Parts: sequence; structure tokens; C-alpha cells
Amino acid sequence: MTGPDHYREAEHLLVAGSLPPEERDYTASATDVLLAALTHAVLALTAAATDSGAVGEWQAATAGDRSESDASGDSPVLPTPEGAQP
Repeated sequence: MTGPDHYREAEHLLVAGSLPPEERDYTASATDVLLAALTHAVLALTAAATDSGAVGEWQAATAGDRSESDASGDSPVLPTPEGAQP
């Protein structure tokens, strides 16, 4: 996997890990899915820090589909953990 591939997979897993149990199509716990997302995010960050020659590929990976974004279009909409203060 390339750095941008890790980035895309991290985004995908963040969304998948935040789905309510009745909407999931996998058997792993949400915690396991979110830990996998974190692992892919760290690998993407490592690749970005060491591979400055792939700027165009990184721009394409991070542009993505923002249909799951908040009103400003800046970040994916993720549920606030129970008891957390926004």
C-alpha cells in the first residue's frame, strides 16, 4: 500500500467504525475498526513525511468525496462519544 492508499483506508475505516451496530456489515468491534483506522493514519503520516515526491498523489487522495462532511466541508461528520463535551 502507498501512503495515499493508507490515508484512504483510514478515512473509510473511520466512517465504518462510527456506524451504529445495526448498520454494520462486519463483525469486528467498533474499537478494533477504529484502531485499524489509527494504524493506517499513522502509516499514511509516516509515508507523507518520507515521500515528498508524491505530492500530486497525496492531493488526489486527500481531496476525496466530502459527501459525509460537515457544513463547511472541512471534516467528516463523526458521532460525539457519549459523555464527551463538544
